[in-house]
Amino acid sequence: MEIISFIDQASGKPLYCIGPFRDKAAASRASAGLGNASAPASKRPKGPITKRCWDIFDLLAAKQDRAGLIAECERQGIIRGTAVAQYSRWKAASARS
Repeated sequence: MEIISFIDQASGKPLYCIGPFRDKAAASRASAGLGNASAPASKRPKGPITKRCWDIFDLLAAKQDRAGLIAECERQGIIRGTAVAQYSRWKAASARS
């Protein structure tokens, strides 16, 4: 898993994120023997933050529960409310696909 570090402009603290998300998520699911854990590409969000949330959920869903997934989003600089909302949408889309 590739780790990317960057400096948070607001606080000046270093932040870390897993990347590139979509490719690593697909590779991780394939190596674990899992199918697509999420909605098809046409139903996935296009925005950079919401897309990152879904990619984190796809990548780590097999290893962490809801609280752990949301905590990972927060650790990567995503606002908690955004992560919670996107988790709900991701979960619903995952159940339908």
